[in-house]
Amino acid sequence: MLVWVRSTPSIRIFTWHDKLEANHRDHVWHELRGCYDSPAFEDEAFLAAGVEMLDAVRTFWDGLDAARAEDDFPPLDPAGATQQPASSTGSLESAP
Repeated sequence: MLVWVRSTPSIRIFTWHDKLEANHRDHVWHELRGCYDSPAFEDEAFLAAGVEMLDAVRTFWDGLDAARAEDDFPPLDPAGATQQPASSTGSLESAP
């Protein structure tokens, strides 16, 4: 079991994540162009694989949301102060 602790993140996490996503976007675009420009490209197979991939992504997020809901996290208060589950140790760690 994981113990999750919520805290107010620094703006640095968002700027780092934005750079990470831009790098990912550029790599995916390059790979997609190579695939699409290939004479072997098949529209229907590409779309079917895309739908299958999106279904897998939804399964992942639905499972993550269900796990989050099971942990019964208290909401962050509107002023931005954090509230932590009673079992929290102040970090993300493995727990028995």
